[in-house]
Amino acid sequence: SENMAKVTTEHEQELEAEEEEIKRQKIRVKLTKMFEHLDIDKSDHLTRNEFMMIWDDESREQEFEELTGRTKEDANEIFEALSTIELGQQVKSISRDAFIEGLNTEGNPLTLRSIMRLEKRVAELEPQLRKALGKPPERQASQASFR
Repeated sequence: SENMAKVTTEHEQELEAEEEEIKRQKIRVKLTKMFEHLDIDKSDHLTRNEFMMIWDDESREQEFEELTGRTKEDANEIFEALSTIELGQQVKSISRDAFIEGLNTEGNPLTLRSIMRLEKRVAELEPQLRKALGKPPERQASQASFR
């Protein structure tokens, strides 16, 4: 029957989602261990030099590639994408969370939902950034209509 097929499909999708989440948890654990090993000064941030140590060890490099699907050729791009300059710091570094979460989603296909979440996050951060920079809040498009 059609209903039975629908229920079966939904169940298969739920199982797939659960398996994907278990896989993510395992990757998160491995990335956490890798971060801790790379974070020589135990600052909870990786400097560029600490991050680049991934490629000093063949087994670590291989594990990184298996976990993220990224290679040494991607190193600078990854560092730039995940690093920030923390308040009071002079150099860019990657926080523990940015390393783990940023790399754990790296293999995912880009979806409309993820783009919408990103747009929402940017929209939430913009007023805070404007305030921190001492700039006036930008008028919303709905307010800026012809008057």
